[in-house]
Amino acid sequence: MARIQLRPAQAAPSAPLLWDRRRSAVSPAAHEDESRLLMLAESVGQMGHWHWDIRTDKVTWSEQVFAIHGVDPAAFPHTFAAALETIHPDDRGAVVAAFDGAVRNRAPFEFDCRIQREDGVRTVICKGQPEYDVNGAVTGLFGVLADVTDAFAAIRAIHDQKEMLGLAAHLANLGHWIWSEDENRLSFCSEELARIHDLSPSAMARFVHPEQLAAAAAPCDRARYIAAVEEAIAGPRAYEIEYQIESGRGVVKDIREIGQPIVDEHGKLRRFIATVQDISETKRRENELARAEAALQESNRQKDKLFSIIAHDLRSPFNTVMGFADLLAGSAKELPRERVAEYARIVRSSAGDVQTLLDNLLTWACIQIRESGLKFAPLDLAVVSARSVEPLMHMAEEKRISIGSDITRLNVAGDADLVCIVLRNLVSNAIKFCRPGGSVRLSAAALEEGRFVKVTVRDDGVGMSHAAKADLFALKCGTSEAGTLGEKGTGLGLYLCRDIVGRHGGEITVDSADDGGTAIHFTLPTGK
Repeated sequence: MARIQLRPAQAAPSAPLLWDRRRSAVSPAAHEDESRLLMLAESVGQMGHWHWDIRTDKVTWSEQVFAIHGVDPAAFPHTFAAALETIHPDDRGAVVAAFDGAVRNRAPFEFDCRIQREDGVRTVICKGQPEYDVNGAVTGLFGVLADVTDAFAAIRAIHDQKEMLGLAAHLANLGHWIWSEDENRLSFCSEELARIHDLSPSAMARFVHPEQLAAAAAPCDRARYIAAVEEAIAGPRAYEIEYQIESGRGVVKDIREIGQPIVDEHGKLRRFIATVQDISETKRRENELARAEAALQESNRQKDKLFSIIAHDLRSPFNTVMGFADLLAGSAKELPRERVAEYARIVRSSAGDVQTLLDNLLTWACIQIRESGLKFAPLDLAVVSARSVEPLMHMAEEKRISIGSDITRLNVAGDADLVCIVLRNLVSNAIKFCRPGGSVRLSAAALEEGRFVKVTVRDDGVGMSHAAKADLFALKCGTSEAGTLGEKGTGLGLYLCRDIVGRHGGEITVDSADDGGTAIHFTLPTGK
């Protein structure tokens, strides 16, 4: 068992006696009253006193000390070793060191430790000082013992609650400030508020009045913020406002603030409390959601238009095919060969229109369904343009239109099938609006910055008005203009071109005039 190693005490004539054992004459009744009051006070305060006579190793505990330890006075050996046995094993070394230091240094002592009871562990605070004889030698230790288990538990609960509130405030990006009338300044600014402003707590201390917080608001929001606070004070009533600040690092943040003035019974402002929340991330997500919702609504509108096009433009050529097919089936033998050939050409033309429409519809559907994005790959633009124009040569020959290309070996990055669709639609559209004997020419050139290639499809056809140019790439139903020989269109092709070029990160534009000639330009990335 660890024991205090006592050292010879030096004489200390000035050392006070803790108490004088030579009590003055006190009546037994008075002494009994004092003892009863002391016991009552100790019981109420969960505090007791004790004494250790070092010379005889006798330990004396008051009734309340026994109650705190949960020990039967009749079974207690009244020795230091027995008292030390009641201390938690992990704390005994510190207790012995505290007593030894008090004797060695002839100084008061104070410590807290845990004691073991049959019903559990309690926490106590022990405070005392050495006792001296008339020669100044240390003869014992006297002290008081208080059970602080409940108090420590309450402190820990408060500390835990504070930590939890701090964590919740951090996770919610929530700070707060308090203005006190007594101090006429901001009496408190939380650490989280300092973090929201991107300032250190010490730098945040320079904010001594709400007006300085208002100064942190963005200029466009400052007057509105001040008005909200002033109206709340005049009410008095709570307020809620959203505004922007520029933080100490120059970052613009979205803020939501809720405040409440507190007045006394006479209506005088005493305190002002406000919570400040950084809602920048929430705003960003709301904006993304709004953009996604707008895109979805636009997509739905475009699909509605598409279904209208399908209903109108797909039915019309099929009606033509069916009508002339019925005529040929019923009257082919009676009709002149020239008329039969003419009807056959009409049927073929209508079937071609259907095929073009179906090709565009299938391309559009594939783009919508393809979640993984475009199949980007290096492309030789000369090869892709030749592949795109080849199926259109028969159409050009019927109108005696020449198709030429100045595109040489020039590399771009894109989806080969979709780039073919763009070129095929643009060249087909140029043929449609060229007069017989006209020409269509393709060209391409790298732009100065080297990140994009500009492709041009130019014709010497009828041109278009300013109003027609403004609405050229919109999705239209039944409004496509007829070609120079009455060729019909669907209004889907150019809309599809704009969509595909946009998905490649490029742009599509048109140059044209009423007096003839049209050039449509679009850009594709080089992949550099």
